[in-house]
Amino acid sequence: MIQYLKGVSSSIITAMIALYVYEAVISGIDFSFTHFIILFMSVSAFAYILGLLGISCWYFIKELKWNMIKSCLLFLALGLVCGFFLEMKLFEGDLIPAITISTTLGSLAFLVCQQIKNRAISYTLSALPFLIIGLDTLYTHLTT
Repeated sequence: MIQYLKGVSSSIITAMIALYVYEAVISGIDFSFTHFIILFMSVSAFAYILGLLGISCWYFIKELKWNMIKSCLLFLALGLVCGFFLEMKLFEGDLIPAITISTTLGSLAFLVCQQIKNRAISYTLSALPFLIIGLDTLYTHLTT
């Protein structure tokens, strides 16, 4: 379970950084706090759903004892296919290529994060999205 949570958390962090760079730096879109929270919740929902596919691939890789290059290629393909599907079917091509790039980077982050063996880092990383959501709820409640 902790492998799933730390992988999804690293995917969320990586995808959010990629989307921020695309929207704020490249596209010049104003990245307000409200925009950040909506984007964070959307990325989190997709990451937790696609993380199930990622953890099943991770167990598949461990069972076959693949090396890191084959594993990276599998997760790269997984990220590209899922990102393209999300972009075309859900967002109707509005955010080309932001969704595909962020999904692919999140997929690779999921794989790389599985190499972390330190329990303290794993638990901290696993709790990070819940901490951000909780702090946002507290901030929203206190400011309204």
